[in-house]
Amino acid sequence: MKTNRLAAPIAFALAAACALGALSCAGCAASAVDEAADAAAGTNETASASDAAGRTLLLPDWYFNNTSDDDVIEILLNAGCTSAERSHDSFAVTMPEAYAEAFVAGMKSEVQDIVDELSAEAEALGATLAADDGFATITLTMPSDAYAGSDGSALALDAQAAAAAAYVYRSAADLGPCEAVVIDETGAELARAALPDDHEKLLASNEE
Repeated sequence: MKTNRLAAPIAFALAAACALGALSCAGCAASAVDEAADAAAGTNETASASDAAGRTLLLPDWYFNNTSDDDVIEILLNAGCTSAERSHDSFAVTMPEAYAEAFVAGMKSEVQDIVDELSAEAEALGATLAADDGFATITLTMPSDAYAGSDGSALALDAQAAAAAAYVYRSAADLGPCEAVVIDETGAELARAALPDDHEKLLASNEE
């Protein structure tokens, strides 16, 4: 069954938030195994100390789908994070190192799945969608007449929404902003969305 095209990429990003608890379990388990091995071997004391200190990730507040601050913090702490607090338009979340690695890797995999799915849809329209390894730029190239049609314009919005998911990954990985660019066969720009600046515009488009 066909899902709402624009809602799908954003839903992928928000669904990743729901997986936070599962990733926490995996991360904490991995950390516990590492610490036990270090203790048995009597080595890597510095690495163990780093694991204990954890890593702080910045996650945009809209990633949590308008959940209240108190509820977000409670969820994160219950999931195994050592601390969580609002930091401007993001949440600063500290978690065990192994958990942080699992979360960032999992988010990157989610974004790659989105890009792969949209790439297949683009091919069906005679277009191409590509992204660099870190998703700094997602580029959709399509004939201008295809962009003028409903399927083409919807795919362009999907590409821009995919950049929203990419920004969650890039924020957690401390890689910075990203963008989605739509161009025609001559290289002329048809549309552009820069994240995080344009996230409110994308969410508004999703509600229309």
